Amino acid sequence: ALLIDVTPLSIGVGVVEGGVSGVMDILIKRNSALPAKAEAVYGVAKDDQRDVEVVLYQGERKMVTDNKELGRFVLEIPPGAKVGETEITVELAINADGLLEVSAKEKTSGVEEKITVKTDSGLSEEQIEDMIKDAEKNADKDKEIAEKIEVTATADNLLDMAEKDVEKDYFKQASDDIKSNFNEAKEKLITAKDKGNVAEMKSAIDELQNQFRVMGEEFTKKQQEKQQATKQENAADAKSTNSDKPDANSNKKKPSGPSV
Repeated sequence: ALLIDVTPLSIGVGVVEGGVSGVMDILIKRNSALPAKAEAVYGVAKDDQRDVEVVLYQGERKMVTDNKELGRFVLEIPPGAKVGETEITVELAINADGLLEVSAKEKTSGVEEKITVKTDSGLSEEQIEDMIKDAEKNADKDKEIAEKIEVTATADNLLDMAEKDVEKDYFKQASDDIKSNFNEAKEKLITAKDKGNVAEMKSAIDELQNQFRVMGEEFTKKQQEKQQATKQENAADAKSTNSDKPDANSNKKKPSGPSV
């Protein structure tokens, strides 16, 4: 049998997720066989951001404050960064000796920074075991945190979509009642998100998603009716045109009867 070295704890980076900063995004899970490699793509938090700080952590908790920091470095990026467009690729690679190499590269410009750290520095086996037990003890708490982050992120995406959709044809052509119900559902989600209540956010998300469907169904029905009306109009025009044409046989001399 072969003795394979594994990562004693999960390794990841701190990110902003669902409006919450300091969330642990795990890239290499605990007990992964060494050597191990992983990468993830992130964006910038605001337009014209000039640098990104990459902070590495080791541990099993959802929030970075409950894990151990391994190291950090800063990637400077050129002017013109845009939210939703600028991409930063972070790559982690651990060799069999436990050395962790981390790189961050901005896709468009190609600028890159790297760092190398030891994943086993400063932690005894007993401390590692304590961190694992701590994660197990707080599993329910971390699950609640993760759910709130996920639901908040869904709410943010839905509200962003709702703001953009006011310029779309299906919103402009919607009936007043549907527009009113849509805006009411949107405001309800904004209120629930501000309160931070997960149950209320889930309910409001379902309601707004349903209003999206109602609006889409109404628009589709109107388009189908418009297409059907156009077909009928074209068919009527074609029939009218044909009826105005003289009979192809009307000017032909009728054949004489049979000779007798």
